[in-house]
Amino acid sequence: MYISKMKDYCARLLCLALCFAGASAYGQADLSRESVAGVIGERFEVTDQRDAEAAHRPAIRLTSTIGSAYIDQETGLLTRFLRNSKQRAAPGDPEIGADVALNEARAFVGRVGIQLSEPWVLVQLKYLDRGSAGREYLLEWKKILHGVQLPAFVVVWVDAHSAVVMNYMLVDDPVLVPLATQITGDQAVGLIAARQGVRRYATEEKRPVIWYEGGYPGPQALFWQVTLRDLDAKPGEAGVHRSRVNAVTGRVQSISVSEDFGAEASGTDRHAEDVRVENRPTVDLQRAAKATIPPTVFESMIDRESTHDSKRQRLKGTSQGEAVGSGDSPNSIPALAAVATVGALVLLLVFWRRRLTSPSSPGA
Repeated sequence: MYISKMKDYCARLLCLALCFAGASAYGQADLSRESVAGVIGERFEVTDQRDAEAAHRPAIRLTSTIGSAYIDQETGLLTRFLRNSKQRAAPGDPEIGADVALNEARAFVGRVGIQLSEPWVLVQLKYLDRGSAGREYLLEWKKILHGVQLPAFVVVWVDAHSAVVMNYMLVDDPVLVPLATQITGDQAVGLIAARQGVRRYATEEKRPVIWYEGGYPGPQALFWQVTLRDLDAKPGEAGVHRSRVNAVTGRVQSISVSEDFGAEASGTDRHAEDVRVENRPTVDLQRAAKATIPPTVFESMIDRESTHDSKRQRLKGTSQGEAVGSGDSPNSIPALAAVATVGALVLLLVFWRRRLTSPSSPGA
């Protein structure tokens, strides 16, 4: 009789735990859907949900008829959004200016919860004419500390006809390496020129960048990002050399070589001229090495949530009626599910120990 009651009690506890867990998952999906709708400014009815990765972090991918959205599992931030191409405006609609595209992109990212102020710098604003595939503005911000480009960027694509954000992507990784170099930028340029056999060249780009050896998820490193133009290259020849050189070891990454058609030649990828891209900060490696690395947007969000939770707990007090079942914390349901699960497991352990230590009988 005792054993039968124990089995029934444990089964009920396990069922209760599963119910709490299911309710938690449903609540998280509902909150994610609402957060996406708040950013894009329209209803986002979820038709599919699954675990994924975005911004180099665990995420939840939500799919709807509008497109796909990726929600960071730890902070709830929208890290990626891809709108269905069918949502693009008709090609005959009037085109917007670059200033409108810039304002729409800033507003979108602001609703995500990211303030695009220092150290974020607008490094690219392009008008792209893709013919039948549509026309859009590409805007990119990077996080730059005293001229050193950190492993962080925000990219937004805005439809040139409707001013609707078509795509959005966020990456903001913590800095894991010191901002100290063993070779200079000029030495990095010389390494690439010698390797490529280029005698006369113009240095178009030479900046320190933190990224990953061989790409993510390789080890993080500080590089010199270099672009050289071969002054002896004839028209139509590959004369632009781009590469990254490890600023500590001097190891040259794979080099890409391309032709230079000029910004206006193809007519499909030209810089927008009516909005000035922000100037990159001057490279100052000494100041960068001593500077405090700014927190990632995820770290800032976690710090804010911790502060809010502490204030909320102080305001709630220690009243038993408020401490149990208040339901105002998004973590209350998962916590109850965990308690119920642990309780059920403990009771099962007690039951089996008693069964093993008690003498066996025909009625057991």
